[in-house]
Parts: sequence; structure tokens; C-alpha cells
Amino acid sequence: MSSEAAGLVCEDDQRGIPATGLGMATVKSIVEAHGGTVTATTAEGGGSAFTVTH
Repeated sequence: MSSEAAGLVCEDDQRGIPATGLGMATVKSIVEAHGGTVTATTAEGGGSAFTVTH
């Protein structure tokens, strides 16, 4: 599953290291398999905030 297929889009981090987004896609798959949800929002001041609920 790609990060885009999981509803998450990954960009390069501030250190300039390319990322694939597979970490969050994996988290999302595992959480949903257990009946939970993962949401992503823009954090105030930049970056992202992820919420995992079950």
C-alpha cells in the first residue's frame, strides 16, 4: 500500500532526507485492522499532527 493510497502524502522532511511515507501507511493499516482510526491535520506553526483513536 502506498502512502497516497492510505490517504497520507509524505514530503521530504526539513533535513532534506527523502521519505516514503510507508511508516504512517503501516500505522494506519494496523490501527484500522484493530477498529481504530488515524487522522492527520496541519499543526499550528508548521508540520503535521497525527491522532490515533481506538
